[in-house]
Amino acid sequence: MNVDYDTVQSACESLSVKIKKKKVDYIIGIGRGGLIPATILGYQLNKPIYNLGLSSYDDKKRTDNINEYQSGIDFTALNRKKTILIVDDLSDSGNSLHYAVEKYSWAVKRVYTATIFLKDKSEFKPDFYWDKVNSDTWIKFPWE
Repeated sequence: MNVDYDTVQSACESLSVKIKKKKVDYIIGIGRGGLIPATILGYQLNKPIYNLGLSSYDDKKRTDNINEYQSGIDFTALNRKKTILIVDDLSDSGNSLHYAVEKYSWAVKRVYTATIFLKDKSEFKPDFYWDKVNSDTWIKFPWE
């Protein structure tokens, strides 16, 4: 399935309406795929964004291992009174989102998650997602 930028923009606009009610303080985009949706949501919700570089793919093949290769998160900005939103482009297995939630849930009051797509066999269901698709569907985003 090929997804264009207009679809991504529309999906993020739809998600932002639901997320706005949760009063998020910060947005963390999981790189690489979640950075563009996180940036769009950051503009729509007028919230600062941080990046967290995670990968569960090796040469386009999904693995069970999570590799954290970058973190631009300022832990001094996070505290037990803050609410964060972790964003990725899709929840395939859900391992990246689960990793990120476990990594930061101790540092904040509440963690929400959002993706554009949720695959039906994902072990992690984000709090917000735009569309649910069959797990066999290969999604190609415009930034890939």
